[in-house]
Amino acid sequence: MLQNVIAGLQGIIDHVLVGNFVGYTANAAIGVSWQIVIVVIVFISSIFAGMGVLVARFAGANQPEKVNRVVYQSLLVAIGLAVLMAAVGYFAAPALLDVVNAAPEVKQEALPFLRAMFLGIIGMMLFFMLSGAFRAAGDPKTPLRLGVTMTVLTIVFNLILIPRFGTIGAAFGTIASSTTVAIWGIWKLFSPHSVIHFHRGMDTKPDFGIIKSLFR
Repeated sequence: MLQNVIAGLQGIIDHVLVGNFVGYTANAAIGVSWQIVIVVIVFISSIFAGMGVLVARFAGANQPEKVNRVVYQSLLVAIGLAVLMAAVGYFAAPALLDVVNAAPEVKQEALPFLRAMFLGIIGMMLFFMLSGAFRAAGDPKTPLRLGVTMTVLTIVFNLILIPRFGTIGAAFGTIASSTTVAIWGIWKLFSPHSVIHFHRGMDTKPDFGIIKSLFR
């Protein structure tokens, strides 16, 4: 999937730039941290795969209001999961690094990076949700643009932030790029020319039937 490729590129970019600007221990810290982040990404992908099925079904049946409703409910889920993961991930980060058997010096470098990634995971969460929604609704170009833009921005932000902040600068770069792209994607949802269009009169209450379907 495109999102998994993009996520992998973020990790490679962090590896290359941290390895060059900071050093071997920091590079190892990036490696163990991204092992944990990738597990989270796989979990996210599985949830929004369910969204894609519903969106594709309603788009194929030419029911745009149902497409909009499913995507809106998925947006609520993405925001809720991001808040939950930020809270749980911040406090669980030391234990998670113990699970991957990180050496003490590597753990010292990895812990701030991993905690920052969890706290700023909402951008990545929304990127995955939006990419899956647009593709399922019949617009494969927007996810590609979002992914390429995020990759380029990650390189730019990392080149600026890693020399200044060290290992955690890579997390700041990824958070900044994913959040910027997520804002762009949400803005596109309100465009009248988009295949998914949020408008003023739509129902904005949580629909727990749809939310259960996403997890099912």
